[in-house]
Amino acid sequence: MHSRPLVRPSPLLPFVLLVVTLLLSSMCIGNSAALPETTALPETTARTTASTSTTAQAPVLMRPSQPVLHDIPKFVFIKTHKTGSSSISIMLGYAIEKRGMKPAVPCSLAFGYPHDWRSFTHSLCGRDKLNFTGVISHLRWTEVTRNTLLPVMGPEKPVIFTIARDPISRFISAVRFYGNQEFRTLTNWTGTATDEWMRFALEQLSKESVREQIPGFMPQWHLIGYAFDFGLQDEYEPEPTEAFYSAAKKFIDSLDFVLLYEEWDLSMAILKEHLKLSLHDVIYPHLKKTGRSQVELSPQTRELFCKVLWSDCVLFDLMKQRFRNTIDQHLLREARAIQGINKLAHERGEVPDFEDEPKYYEHLRETFGGINP
Repeated sequence: MHSRPLVRPSPLLPFVLLVVTLLLSSMCIGNSAALPETTALPETTARTTASTSTTAQAPVLMRPSQPVLHDIPKFVFIKTHKTGSSSISIMLGYAIEKRGMKPAVPCSLAFGYPHDWRSFTHSLCGRDKLNFTGVISHLRWTEVTRNTLLPVMGPEKPVIFTIARDPISRFISAVRFYGNQEFRTLTNWTGTATDEWMRFALEQLSKESVREQIPGFMPQWHLIGYAFDFGLQDEYEPEPTEAFYSAAKKFIDSLDFVLLYEEWDLSMAILKEHLKLSLHDVIYPHLKKTGRSQVELSPQTRELFCKVLWSDCVLFDLMKQRFRNTIDQHLLREARAIQGINKLAHERGEVPDFEDEPKYYEHLRETFGGINP
């Protein structure tokens, strides 16, 4: 994996942010009465086209940034694949370090993943390795993992959250990213996602004889990505069950909040509120934007997708609804402020260019003590 060089944010950035925020506040505060009394997210599910950002066309209402850095509460970020979670992990890691604390330092790239997290011996590294604020690396949120992790983070329950993305977009991104040749051959992948290709791929994946030829953990990562990460399924099952629905709802209810890839600014507002972050913490480089246009699929193909990859669709719809239920006028205003601050920061070239995850974990091990013997 190609690593970006680490570019530290300019020391002038906090001052620029404060000045810009105050200026825009004075410009925009007079328009605050024009905000609608209620604003709802578009009614979308995994079977419909993913929504565009709620905040994209909204007027910007800026608020002064807080000079005081509040302590971040202990948290577990349950990462999901191909959802922008790595960008958030690095962002949170630097926010923790800025406050003189540290995230859990992985000895490699994950904590036990794709297996349960059973032991700290060969997974946690660094000095005083059990003293950490947040878990930002991949893990499977199984009962074994919870029993391993939560006792050392106690006695109080940490903040627990995850991020979701439209499962069709995520599936296509996974095919491009993992690059497994057997999977690509079985689904006749030529490098371009079209409605015709998607229908053929889904028809292939609906056959047990085809699924049996997919090697390693590729079935889990392609066919049951959310359910596997959340510890709800170990293997693909062709039909949904009441037991799965019940377990899925119980899992979603256990989360403190959910982030949504398609609503990035609102997600940053939610993070800022729950983890006591500053505006400076949530200036983001959008590492995951690739410039590819969204694939247009027919309603019939989307229905077929959610018939074959049903667990991803079930979980996405539950997470999307949980996200919708979180949004209020305060978060909408915060999202507009974050959007405006980030737009100006990008225009001025004052955006931290975070390195990729492996490089960041190397930084953590160098900073906090390296590999344990």
